[in-house]
Amino acid sequence: MLKRVEGWFRRRGQGDATPAAPAGDSAIGLGLRPVPVEMLDAFLETARLADNRGCSPWVLREEQQLATLRRALEYLVQSGVWLQVADEGVEHWEGHLMTLCARPTEPLGFVLACRPRPETAWQLRFFCVPEHWRGRGHGRQLLQQTREAFQGEPCVARLPVACEAGARCLEGAGFERQGTDATGVRYYEAPAYWGP
Repeated sequence: MLKRVEGWFRRRGQGDATPAAPAGDSAIGLGLRPVPVEMLDAFLETARLADNRGCSPWVLREEQQLATLRRALEYLVQSGVWLQVADEGVEHWEGHLMTLCARPTEPLGFVLACRPRPETAWQLRFFCVPEHWRGRGHGRQLLQQTREAFQGEPCVARLPVACEAGARCLEGAGFERQGTDATGVRYYEAPAYWGP
Protein backbone atom coordinates (compact mmCIF):
# COMPACT_ATOMS: atom_id res chain seq x y z
CA MET A 1 0.00 0.00 0.00
CA LEU A 2 2.70 2.49 0.96
CA LYS A 3 4.63 1.79 -2.26
CA ARG A 4 1.65 2.98 -4.35
CA VAL A 5 1.28 6.11 -2.24
CA GLU A 6 5.01 6.76 -2.58
CA GLY A 7 4.65 6.43 -6.36
CA TRP A 8 1.76 8.92 -6.33
CA PHE A 9 3.93 11.46 -4.50
CA ARG A 10 6.73 10.93 -7.01
CA ARG A 11 4.38 11.48 -10.00
CA ARG A 12 2.72 14.46 -8.36
CA GLY A 13 6.00 16.31 -7.87
CA GLN A 14 7.20 18.46 -5.02
CA GLY A 15 5.94 21.86 -6.12
CA ASP A 16 2.19 21.38 -6.48
CA ALA A 17 -0.01 23.37 -4.16
CA THR A 18 -2.50 21.54 -1.96
CA PRO A 19 -5.89 22.94 -1.04
CA ALA A 20 -6.23 24.45 2.40
CA ALA A 21 -8.12 22.52 5.06
CA PRO A 22 -11.68 23.79 5.46
CA ALA A 23 -12.23 26.37 8.17
CA GLY A 24 -14.54 25.47 11.03
CA ASP A 25 -14.09 21.75 10.42
CA SER A 26 -17.35 20.00 11.39
CA ALA A 27 -15.56 16.72 12.14
CA ILE A 28 -13.99 18.08 15.29
CA GLY A 29 -16.03 17.35 18.38
CA LEU A 30 -15.62 18.25 22.04
CA GLY A 31 -12.26 16.97 23.26
CA LEU A 32 -10.99 16.20 19.77
CA ARG A 33 -8.84 18.44 17.66
CA PRO A 34 -6.92 18.12 14.38
CA VAL A 35 -3.45 16.66 14.69
CA PRO A 36 -0.86 19.36 13.95
CA VAL A 37 2.15 18.45 11.80
CA GLU A 38 4.45 18.68 14.82
CA MET A 39 2.51 15.85 16.51
CA LEU A 40 2.99 13.40 13.62
CA ASP A 41 6.13 11.88 15.20
CA ALA A 42 4.05 10.78 18.21
CA PHE A 43 1.41 9.29 15.89
CA LEU A 44 4.02 7.45 13.80
CA GLU A 45 5.73 6.02 16.87
CA THR A 46 2.41 4.72 18.18
CA ALA A 47 1.59 3.23 14.75
CA ARG A 48 5.04 1.60 14.58
CA LEU A 49 4.56 -0.02 17.98
CA ALA A 50 1.10 -1.19 16.91
CA ASP A 51 2.65 -2.80 13.81
CA ASN A 52 5.08 -4.70 16.07
CA ARG A 53 2.04 -6.22 17.82
CA GLY A 54 0.18 -6.96 14.57
CA CYS A 55 -2.39 -4.21 15.21
CA SER A 56 -1.58 -1.73 12.44
CA PRO A 57 -2.95 -1.53 8.88
CA TRP A 58 0.58 -0.61 7.72
CA VAL A 59 3.89 -2.46 7.68
CA LEU A 60 6.37 -0.01 9.18
CA ARG A 61 9.60 -1.98 9.54
CA GLU A 62 11.78 0.28 7.37
CA GLU A 63 12.54 3.99 7.37
CA GLN A 64 11.24 4.35 3.82
CA GLN A 65 7.83 2.99 4.86
CA LEU A 66 7.67 5.42 7.78
CA ALA A 67 8.72 8.31 5.52
CA THR A 68 6.01 7.48 2.96
CA LEU A 69 3.33 7.25 5.65
CA ARG A 70 4.54 10.58 7.09
CA ARG A 71 4.13 12.25 3.69
CA ALA A 72 0.62 10.81 3.32
CA LEU A 73 -0.27 12.08 6.81
CA GLU A 74 1.21 15.54 6.10
CA TYR A 75 -0.92 15.68 2.95
CA LEU A 76 -3.99 14.67 4.98
CA VAL A 77 -3.32 17.31 7.67
CA GLN A 78 -2.84 20.03 5.04
CA SER A 79 -5.66 19.12 2.64
CA GLY A 80 -8.23 16.92 4.42
CA VAL A 81 -7.57 14.23 1.78
CA TRP A 82 -6.51 10.66 2.55
CA LEU A 83 -4.66 8.80 -0.24
CA GLN A 84 -6.31 5.38 -0.38
CA VAL A 85 -4.74 2.63 -2.46
CA ALA A 86 -7.19 1.07 -4.94
CA ASP A 87 -6.97 -1.44 -7.81
CA GLU A 88 -6.27 1.28 -10.35
CA GLY A 89 -3.87 3.39 -8.29
CA VAL A 90 -4.47 5.91 -5.55
CA GLU A 91 -7.89 7.39 -4.77
CA HIS A 92 -8.52 10.66 -2.93
CA TRP A 93 -10.84 10.14 0.04
CA GLU A 94 -12.14 12.66 2.53
CA GLY A 95 -10.12 12.22 5.72
CA HIS A 96 -9.42 13.49 9.22
CA LEU A 97 -6.57 12.82 11.61
CA MET A 98 -7.65 13.80 15.11
CA THR A 99 -6.29 13.60 18.63
CA LEU A 100 -7.73 13.56 22.11
CA CYS A 101 -5.43 15.72 24.25
CA ALA A 102 -4.97 16.30 27.97
CA ARG A 103 -2.90 19.38 27.08
CA PRO A 104 -2.06 20.84 23.65
CA THR A 105 1.16 18.82 23.40
CA GLU A 106 0.09 15.63 25.22
CA PRO A 107 -1.99 13.24 23.07
CA LEU A 108 -4.12 10.67 24.89
CA GLY A 109 -5.06 9.00 21.63
CA PHE A 110 -5.27 9.34 17.86
CA VAL A 111 -7.87 8.40 15.26
CA LEU A 112 -7.59 8.39 11.47
CA ALA A 113 -11.00 8.37 9.76
CA CYS A 114 -11.72 8.47 6.04
CA ARG A 115 -14.47 7.81 3.52
CA PRO A 116 -14.67 7.66 -0.27
CA ARG A 117 -17.88 9.72 -0.63
CA PRO A 118 -20.04 11.91 1.65
CA GLU A 119 -22.93 9.40 1.61
CA THR A 120 -20.79 6.52 2.91
CA ALA A 121 -19.90 5.57 6.48
CA TRP A 122 -16.73 6.88 8.09
CA GLN A 123 -14.03 4.21 8.20
CA LEU A 124 -11.84 4.28 11.28
CA ARG A 125 -8.68 3.35 9.43
CA PHE A 126 -6.56 3.42 12.58
CA PHE A 127 -6.96 4.42 16.22
CA CYS A 128 -4.49 4.15 19.06
CA VAL A 129 -3.59 5.22 22.56
CA PRO A 130 0.09 5.79 23.45
CA GLU A 131 1.54 3.02 25.65
CA HIS A 132 1.80 5.10 28.85
CA TRP A 133 -1.90 6.12 28.66
CA ARG A 134 -3.37 2.64 28.20
CA GLY A 135 -5.76 1.07 30.70
CA ARG A 136 -7.37 4.37 31.72
CA GLY A 137 -10.42 4.37 29.43
CA HIS A 138 -8.97 6.81 26.89
CA GLY A 139 -9.52 4.44 23.95
CA ARG A 140 -13.25 4.17 24.63
CA GLN A 141 -13.46 7.94 25.23
CA LEU A 142 -11.61 8.62 21.97
CA LEU A 143 -14.03 6.44 19.98
CA GLN A 144 -17.14 7.83 21.69
CA GLN A 145 -16.06 11.38 20.91
CA THR A 146 -15.22 10.38 17.36
CA ARG A 147 -18.79 9.11 16.91
CA GLU A 148 -20.12 12.35 18.37
CA ALA A 149 -17.89 14.37 16.03
CA PHE A 150 -19.40 12.66 12.97
CA GLN A 151 -22.94 13.55 14.07
CA GLY A 152 -25.64 11.70 12.22
CA GLU A 153 -23.21 9.55 10.24
CA PRO A 154 -22.35 5.88 10.83
CA CYS A 155 -18.84 4.58 11.46
CA VAL A 156 -17.21 1.26 10.62
CA ALA A 157 -13.93 -0.29 11.71
CA ARG A 158 -11.75 -3.30 10.96
CA LEU A 159 -9.44 -4.76 13.54
CA PRO A 160 -7.18 -7.85 13.68
CA VAL A 161 -8.33 -10.47 16.18
CA ALA A 162 -5.02 -10.01 18.04
CA CYS A 163 -6.05 -6.47 19.08
CA GLU A 164 -8.15 -7.40 22.10
CA ALA A 165 -7.82 -4.02 23.84
CA GLY A 166 -8.94 -2.25 20.66
CA ALA A 167 -11.95 -4.58 20.40
CA ARG A 168 -12.97 -3.75 23.98
CA CYS A 169 -12.69 -0.02 23.20
CA LEU A 170 -14.85 -0.36 20.08
CA GLU A 171 -17.53 -2.35 21.89
CA GLY A 172 -17.44 0.06 24.84
CA ALA A 173 -18.04 2.95 22.43
CA GLY A 174 -21.12 1.32 20.87
CA PHE A 175 -19.63 -0.55 17.91
CA GLU A 176 -21.13 -3.97 17.20
CA ARG A 177 -19.09 -6.88 15.89
CA GLN A 178 -20.35 -7.97 12.47
CA GLY A 179 -18.08 -10.93 11.82
CA THR A 180 -14.53 -12.11 11.22
CA ASP A 181 -13.02 -12.80 7.81
CA ALA A 182 -10.67 -15.63 6.79
CA THR A 183 -7.59 -13.48 7.48
CA GLY A 184 -8.53 -12.93 11.14
CA VAL A 185 -9.86 -9.39 10.75
CA ARG A 186 -13.03 -8.44 12.64
CA TYR A 187 -15.57 -5.99 11.25
CA TYR A 188 -17.43 -3.52 13.45
CA GLU A 189 -20.25 -1.08 12.77
CA ALA A 190 -21.75 1.76 14.78
CA PRO A 191 -24.97 3.51 13.69
CA ALA A 192 -25.35 7.26 13.25
CA TYR A 193 -24.97 9.01 16.59
CA TRP A 194 -25.88 12.50 17.78
CA GLY A 195 -24.22 12.49 21.21
CA PRO A 196 -25.80 12.39 24.68
